[in-house]
Amino acid sequence: MEEMLAMKYIAMTTCVITYIIGVFGNVFIIAVNAQHWVNTQKFSPCDLIVSTMSFSNAMLHSVETANCFLFYLWTNVYYQDHVHKTNYIIGSTLVFSSLWFDTWLCLYFCVKIVSCRKPFFLQLKMKFSKTVPWILLGTILASFIISFPIGWNWPRNSSNNLTANISANALYASHFTNMLSIYLLLCVLAFFIILFSAITILISLFEHVRRIKKTSDDFNSPRLDAQRSAAKTVTSLFALYLIYFVNLVIALMYSQDTMAQAIYNMINFVTIILHATVLILGRPRLKTSLMDILKLFKCCCR
Repeated sequence: MEEMLAMKYIAMTTCVITYIIGVFGNVFIIAVNAQHWVNTQKFSPCDLIVSTMSFSNAMLHSVETANCFLFYLWTNVYYQDHVHKTNYIIGSTLVFSSLWFDTWLCLYFCVKIVSCRKPFFLQLKMKFSKTVPWILLGTILASFIISFPIGWNWPRNSSNNLTANISANALYASHFTNMLSIYLLLCVLAFFIILFSAITILISLFEHVRRIKKTSDDFNSPRLDAQRSAAKTVTSLFALYLIYFVNLVIALMYSQDTMAQAIYNMINFVTIILHATVLILGRPRLKTSLMDILKLFKCCCR
């Protein structure tokens, strides 16, 4: 009993701390990009993807934090049928959206940085930027369409008699299998797109470095710096994706284990923070703005 109570307080404390840090990071990204848009009247496709992703992550972090408190403080309310279904639909929609926003960002870097004369790649390079708003909107709609039927038909955990209980368990197993299949299918597809983007950017970077060594050009050229930054961002997002994917599979396998769900939430919260950190360090404008804020904070503390 004491161990469960300690775990409850640790989980809620972790929720609060990570929520403050994570939401600050994502709101900071949105604010800096919005300020740049107001000052320049320009909003690049990359800024749009990053801002949309940050907004989705901030919303996801808020929903997960609310669920954490609801689960530990008002468990009976948390497991009410309509509450559980609504939480799953909203949370799953945001998870799917964030996952695919990551994927589109990696693909965007690949399309913009890598030089390739293949007709399909050239067409993709020309049209991808123009279709980014529609891709993001389609991602949100598709995520909701996928999440809604699964969440709405989610079986209840309790029943009034043995026959209904057996039926509920069978229904739960069926929907669990369907959910796992959809999650895995989408995660594997996103995995290959991100992996392809990372490998392609790294190959392009190595070829560029090799050409510079042969021609004795400057290693600090803007193109090479852009490739380095993109390579770091994409490989970091790929690493975070792997962590999230393994964490998700374990959570699905032990979906009835309270401890497993608590660990899943903690890892998920930390991943959201690291995600915002990767985006900030990968964009010079965001990194510079953050350094300015830290310098100002340092001066105020003296």
